[in-house]
Amino acid sequence: MWCSRARLETCSGIPNGPAMMRPQQCQRVRGSFCGGRRYAHQRAEDVMTFLLSERISNIINDFNSSHANMRREEKRTIVETPYGCEGFIGSEMKKQRESRCTQKTISLLSPLGTIQVSGCENGVHTIQILMDVAPAERSSEAPLSCVVNDSLAETSPELRCCVEWLQAYFSEPQTTGSLPLPAFHHPALQGDAFTSRVLQILLRDVKYGETVSYKRLAEMAGNPRAARAVGGAMRKNPVPLLVPCHRVISSSGQSGPYMSGKGNHLKQWLLTHERQ
Repeated sequence: MWCSRARLETCSGIPNGPAMMRPQQCQRVRGSFCGGRRYAHQRAEDVMTFLLSERISNIINDFNSSHANMRREEKRTIVETPYGCEGFIGSEMKKQRESRCTQKTISLLSPLGTIQVSGCENGVHTIQILMDVAPAERSSEAPLSCVVNDSLAETSPELRCCVEWLQAYFSEPQTTGSLPLPAFHHPALQGDAFTSRVLQILLRDVKYGETVSYKRLAEMAGNPRAARAVGGAMRKNPVPLLVPCHRVISSSGQSGPYMSGKGNHLKQWLLTHERQ
């Protein structure tokens, strides 16, 4: 038998929660124990569980909806890229940029082995040292040279400029300081991101025959504690030799890694080449 003395209250544990019956006093009525208190407690637990589950469900739904909207906007949004054409954010931007940029690759036989230079009308994209042979031995009787394997016909002026610079670097390296550099057309060398800033400073301030430590280059870039990040920027360098990441060495004087450690012998060869 229900307690006849019950009053309507709002549960204080739930903001603006529903009113529920809470017995003011439990009494035995006609020999039966009043179940009001037990019922009220069970009812409060049920309401609390319901509200919490609803709240969690709403949070999850809001998050999923927001994430889906961000993905849709990422695919739809069109922006102006550093390449003079429109592209799509994220992977779509990369695909669009590559589809609108007609590249050509020139192969050179250098003292380091085959070097492939890729570029378009706007500038040089990448320089790859294939490491297909061991570096050439130096001899005063046989000067070093760099031979173009492909025809330069229908080659962009920027790509031709890069090839001429590389040829001079191996045959007459002292003259490279007076030669014009080609334009670059790679995202790592565009904008004001840390990697771009470090590479541009390295290109501008560390001259032929000079070296700089990772720590010092970080200081030159405005962040003295970013020596490790400078190493990451060197690994992302798309145009080695032109942007001389081989001139960045450790503070102890050791040459340090080159091409993720696979080209350490090439780095030592280049440093020796520039000291002679």
